[in-house]
Amino acid sequence: MKRILILFIILLCLTSSCQISNKISPELVNKIDKGVGVLGPIILDFDNPIQNSFIEKAIRTIPAVNLRFQWQGSRLNIFPEMFFSFNQEYQIFYKKSVLSQNEKLAQSEYSWKIKTHPVCLIYIGSATELPEIWKVCMDNNLKTQLSRSKGKIVDFDISNDGNWIVYSAKNILGGSDIWLMDINGMDNHVFYKCDEDFCSEPKFSPDGMSIVFIRNNKNHENKAVDKNEEVLIRNFTTGEESKLLTDKRLKVTFLQWSADQKYISFFDGFSSSFWIWNLSSNQISELPSSEGLGGSWKRDESSFIFAGINYWGGVPYGQINQWDEKTNSIQRLFGDENDPNEYFSPKWRPQGDWIAAAFRPIQGSASKQVALFSVDGKQQMIVTNEQAFSYSSFSWSCDGEMIAFQMFQIGVSGLVPEIGLWRMSDQSKLIIEKNASSPKWIP
Repeated sequence: MKRILILFIILLCLTSSCQISNKISPELVNKIDKGVGVLGPIILDFDNPIQNSFIEKAIRTIPAVNLRFQWQGSRLNIFPEMFFSFNQEYQIFYKKSVLSQNEKLAQSEYSWKIKTHPVCLIYIGSATELPEIWKVCMDNNLKTQLSRSKGKIVDFDISNDGNWIVYSAKNILGGSDIWLMDINGMDNHVFYKCDEDFCSEPKFSPDGMSIVFIRNNKNHENKAVDKNEEVLIRNFTTGEESKLLTDKRLKVTFLQWSADQKYISFFDGFSSSFWIWNLSSNQISELPSSEGLGGSWKRDESSFIFAGINYWGGVPYGQINQWDEKTNSIQRLFGDENDPNEYFSPKWRPQGDWIAAAFRPIQGSASKQVALFSVDGKQQMIVTNEQAFSYSSFSWSCDGEMIAFQMFQIGVSGLVPEIGLWRMSDQSKLIIEKNASSPKWIP
């Protein structure tokens, strides 16, 4: 009878989290007052966890969400397969089974309540005067200034957990430094001093543990070269630094991480190509892209799409291309000799069913409009159609339901940018702020 009881306990442990002796209960690491980003993670610390798969099977949420798990020692990071809903309260449940010293089975269920971030944008306000970083939330339209740099802001990025902002700001030596602050503008401090060098385009790694940025070395040895730019990575925890090793002269823009953190991509203005830097092998793939028309990574795989110009009989035409990681080859998605348009900055919708891209007629107006294209380009959905304005710097919300954009009026002296958003559900457009630029959604 005793053997049968033990077998029953083992079977039960296979469907739930079972531990020998009553250990300390798991603890929620996330700070409740800061909330959780819609991309996660929810973080739990365990005391001497048993097989990880048992614990994963014992975790659920209400409302129910498909989850994926990532372990760092005894710390469990919980992510949604796609995304949590914005401004939503979730309850996290963990069912633990305990086998005591006298071989009696007891079960305990632990739960925690968390709330995801509201729908908010970060942007640069007073863009043409004294640029500072601002936040606006859609539920109350409240605009809050976050940075206090006295108009020194250059650019910024937001961490995937939605809790931190990294930005570059000009310094008194004529260069620019890399700074950090939390999503509410607190805990503001220098992350990397560049002194007379100009550091820009900081980007968080997907796991939030490192930042990549561009350093324009003003005092490089080769005085005949007007620019000597480096791509640097710095780790938060260890302070370890690494850089792209190349003997080529670089002019870097469009710096990005791949979602799986295996690659860093950027456009090099001297070679007129996108560079795909494999961080483990330090190998480079160069993708010709003419004038640097922009590109982006798919969220759930190493798939990079980018815009380019091709020629047929000497006549230019635009196309959207995709780099295939497995074969290190380029394939055309859409755009051919019968297509009259030039394309810019293609961006995958998080769901992977549409590509947002700016476009304009090659032989026509300078005004760039935005549309959604199916992966083969055969279906389109117009986002903007106002030829008096040109649109750029657009970004998808994490749930794929909205696009934020920057716009300015064509043919007007003293260009002043504005930011707005487009809703996919009703295809409506809303102007949010004037003299503002570079809108990005808080995850």
